[in-house]
Amino acid sequence: MEIPYDEEFTRDWDWYAADSKGLIGHFTSAGFRQLPSSIRADLEATEACLEYFERGAKLRCGYTVSEDLESHVGTFPNPDKRERYLRSFIQMASKGLYSFDTKPLWTGPGFYLLVARPDLPLRLDTLPLSIAEIVRKTRYPLSFENALRIEESETHQWSDMIS
Repeated sequence: MEIPYDEEFTRDWDWYAADSKGLIGHFTSAGFRQLPSSIRADLEATEACLEYFERGAKLRCGYTVSEDLESHVGTFPNPDKRERYLRSFIQMASKGLYSFDTKPLWTGPGFYLLVARPDLPLRLDTLPLSIAEIVRKTRYPLSFENALRIEESETHQWSDMIS
């Protein structure tokens, strides 16, 4: 079943992609970004990945928060607000995923900003086959290792790059 258009822009979607090296990226739409067609086309697969990465995947490594994060998201008024913002991104990075948030939320062209990177990246070939097949459908043509910012418009073509 396809994700309905109205739900695409009213729900904060977490979705996943593989890069040219088989590394995995985690993205959050905040209900502001158009999903790649491979994600939008299969609600059940999208939810299966979310379930796996949130509950099935184990913590495996340390992480690094992007050095210039606050220049993009603003200064946090206190440590609790910073910790709350980072929680889900750190969780994904600790499981081996490059974790991206969407920016800006209200105006201007949208992009995904790297929030946290894993110290030991998870590889596509180590995932359960059913999850790897889903993630493989959405491919970033470069490497997440070097991606600090990815334009939303770029993600629209990722489904067409299946190798």
